[in-house]
Amino acid sequence: MSRLNVPAGAGGEAAMIWTLHLAKEQQVAELLGIPATVTQAALFAVA
Repeated sequence: MSRLNVPAGAGGEAAMIWTLHLAKEQQVAELLGIPATVTQAALFAVA
């Protein structure tokens, strides 16, 4: 799975689950300040 759209609520919010960023997991961790002890599985974007 590279992307999945998910409705997040009755107010029109939505979320998107991404896994494509895992190819660059170390760079994403540095950019977002994720500690090296955390394993990334997916990135959730909520709007």
